[in-house]
Amino acid sequence: MSSNADSTRRRGRTPTATYRIQLRPDFGFADVAALASYFADLGVSHVYLSPVLEAVPGSTHGYDVIDPTRLRQEFGGEAAFTAMREALAAAGVGIVVDIVPNHLAIPVPEWQNPAFWSVLREGRHSPFAAWFDIDWDAGDGRIVLPFLDGPLTENLGHFSVVTDDEHGAMLAYYDHRFPLAAGTEQLPVAEALDRQHYRLIDWRAGPQERNYRRFVDIDQLIAVRVDDPTVWDATHAVIVDLACRELIDGLRIDHIDGLHDPAGYLRRLQNVTGVDWVVAEKILTLNEELPADWPIAGTTGYDALAVLNGLLIDPDGYRRIRRCYADLAHMTAERTEVVTESKRAALAAFAGDIERLADALSGEAGCAPAVARDLLHRILLDLPVYRPYPSDPTSMTALHAAVRQAVGAHADAADCARFLAAAVRDGRPVGARFGQLAAGVYAKGVEDTAFYRDIALLAVNEVGCDPRRPSCSVAEFHDFMARLEAHHPTTMTTLSTHDTKRSEDVRARLAVLSELPEEWDTCVRRLSTLSTALGCPDEHAAYLVVQTLVGAWPLDLRRTATYVRKALREAKRATSWQHPNARYESAVASYLDAVFASADFLGRIEEFVNRLAPYGRANSLSQKLLQLTMPGVPDVYQGCERTSLRLVDPDNRAPVDFAACRAALDEFLDPKVRLTATVLRLRRRHPEWFTGYHPLVADGPAADHLVAFHRDGPVVTVAGRLTARLRAAGGWRETTVHIPAGTWVDALSGRECDGGEHAVGSLLGAAPVALLVPAVEVTA
Repeated sequence: MSSNADSTRRRGRTPTATYRIQLRPDFGFADVAALASYFADLGVSHVYLSPVLEAVPGSTHGYDVIDPTRLRQEFGGEAAFTAMREALAAAGVGIVVDIVPNHLAIPVPEWQNPAFWSVLREGRHSPFAAWFDIDWDAGDGRIVLPFLDGPLTENLGHFSVVTDDEHGAMLAYYDHRFPLAAGTEQLPVAEALDRQHYRLIDWRAGPQERNYRRFVDIDQLIAVRVDDPTVWDATHAVIVDLACRELIDGLRIDHIDGLHDPAGYLRRLQNVTGVDWVVAEKILTLNEELPADWPIAGTTGYDALAVLNGLLIDPDGYRRIRRCYADLAHMTAERTEVVTESKRAALAAFAGDIERLADALSGEAGCAPAVARDLLHRILLDLPVYRPYPSDPTSMTALHAAVRQAVGAHADAADCARFLAAAVRDGRPVGARFGQLAAGVYAKGVEDTAFYRDIALLAVNEVGCDPRRPSCSVAEFHDFMARLEAHHPTTMTTLSTHDTKRSEDVRARLAVLSELPEEWDTCVRRLSTLSTALGCPDEHAAYLVVQTLVGAWPLDLRRTATYVRKALREAKRATSWQHPNARYESAVASYLDAVFASADFLGRIEEFVNRLAPYGRANSLSQKLLQLTMPGVPDVYQGCERTSLRLVDPDNRAPVDFAACRAALDEFLDPKVRLTATVLRLRRRHPEWFTGYHPLVADGPAADHLVAFHRDGPVVTVAGRLTARLRAAGGWRETTVHIPAGTWVDALSGRECDGGEHAVGSLLGAAPVALLVPAVEVTA
């Protein structure tokens, strides 16, 4: 590929809606091309592809890139990509590509990553040494790899020397391959290893001794130094080429918090590629704003997901569920306490990173390393955001608050603390390193630990959701929308992604529990008692299994067992990935076998699911209509135009039955498909309609159950919320809402109405939502 970047030319068009596709070895570029007419008929303007660069063979997600200089051959390579572009363009559909600048994979065998293989062979002298974020001095000039199962002395018998024409002499350790320096091939293994540019250690010692930065805490994903312009150019050549040849229209940036200088990276990306529509995976917590100096359209939508999810949670019911959970699972800690303890547990995985940062901080700030280390521990535990940024006052306020708390507990760290805060503010290297570390600790501690430990209501344990705020009021929703329209009107919005803990329709059903807390209490107590009789080893596992089955039913044993094992290991209580408890996991597996053999147990699950179902469906339609019509560019995750009851990866990355999706679209009878396609087609046909934002406030006894707004174009969205509680209170009764002047038709039901004051019950009828457009508009 060749490229001639022209930074003065802007490329691509802003999407009206995207459709996320998870590429797989068995679903590549040609398969996407074959769906071009489906995407066009559904109404999206762009497909949004998971990473397209060469990844670990067989990878089903693509975030483990091994060669950023090539398009992935398992997907068809450059020829298939170009053909896909042509097929999509003929249908009027563009392409957004997901890119992974933060890290590359260390594959097995290691020679699959050419750049990393060169570093193993040549060390600091490799032409690729500058690519990777390695602290060579900390490793005495070598990269320290935690890939052994036990001490080296106990593993020497598992090594052998192998040779092939392409890679030369190598040390084989099971499926691993490590290059041998010239002249060391005939030496005893221990002596040969002493003379390499790498040092192999027990994986259990990795947190303390490993000397390279990673993606969060995954040793097999090594960080890349894209802050170096030469490295940036080399690792982005393919993406730049695709942009300059106008084969892509937009970009999604993975894990931007991991970069040394995100703002600088984004400016360079914009200048070199000329791509206008760029969104970044930046997860914002309570009241946090996107940094003002980032030249992008917005985030990948987790902030919108959190607000939409919170709308469906009854705060009073949630508190009752917490009391039930505390009683059943003996979880008396407050949610914020669970977060702190989970982050404390996560710190162990970053011990070496903290130690090296403490050494750097103490050297620059003039304090003792132990003082700096203790200060970092305290700030990382108390910091309620992923990473503070100088151009976001909210995150900096959070940093200063954490600093004050740390100094209050450790007065002799005051000068060091002030130095660190100033380093973050001024963008100094030690401040950037702190930010990178903080993001990893938060992700590991909250997303991957606390959300699996505190499981009172799984619907609120989602990526992007702030542990301090499980619910969202109608007024807060409108405030968020107004800010979005004012500052990031073309940000991405989403309800499901490849990273969400459960799909949108699972959360929509589980949210109903907050409206029926007494019924949930009765159900889960009965099934917990039955779980004990079926051999469940503890209350936490029983509560997890019951709620998971209720949320994702119908569910089979295989999917349930895969999810439950992952959830229990992520919680790091009775078992974990690092220290699997075979006896405990065997007991859980036997319990699940008994559950799926028990007609009584499954019958009770199905009975309760049927009780929740109508309200879960109402939630699904409400959140979908709100997402598709609110400010921003809505993304539809693959398969979620229909009801999707998927759990965390790998379940949510499973192949989609696109034949069934096509049939449902052609039939146009499924309410969610009909709603999704209707709105997407309107957005594509009339993008100018979906601008501006004006809340419509209901009046009457059920006003709190209505979310309504008017876009500057002639579009009015009306959606119900908390419909189980609404029905219990007698329905809409005298509740009214004022519709702007005009003659309107509900694009979903076909009912017509004029502007003015309307009884909500009459406006919606039996439906939970309405989408009003001009009566002259012909909808499909």
